[in-house]
Amino acid sequence: MKAKYFSYAQACAVCKDYLHLQGEPLDDHHQILMVAVAPYSRILQWQFVQELIRNDWTRKNMHQNNPSGQYDVLLIAKSGNEQGFLAHPLRNYVAAKNISFDESRYHCLRSHDIPMHILKQILN
Repeated sequence: MKAKYFSYAQACAVCKDYLHLQGEPLDDHHQILMVAVAPYSRILQWQFVQELIRNDWTRKNMHQNNPSGQYDVLLIAKSGNEQGFLAHPLRNYVAAKNISFDESRYHCLRSHDIPMHILKQILN
């Protein structure tokens, strides 16, 4: 059975692997501005996007506000002629666009106990 959420380490690795989607169209009206690690909860995701907007799109230490340890990767998009932003789960996007996504690649990062300095070494 597939886990519905990622650990922080998994989400960081997935985010890094799909950063190339920034600047691509999300749909006919929205362009992807950011690929971001966000909390798994939809309510916390909304708060996460609001916090990003308030902090001029800086992501420093945002993961520390999620005690559940459950994460997802979001595509954050904006329309050229509308106000507001869309937050769309990466896995839904890649499935709809038939883009390859092998979740088993990230299974080794499932542990919640990976220290931050080790995670940075793995992802660099």
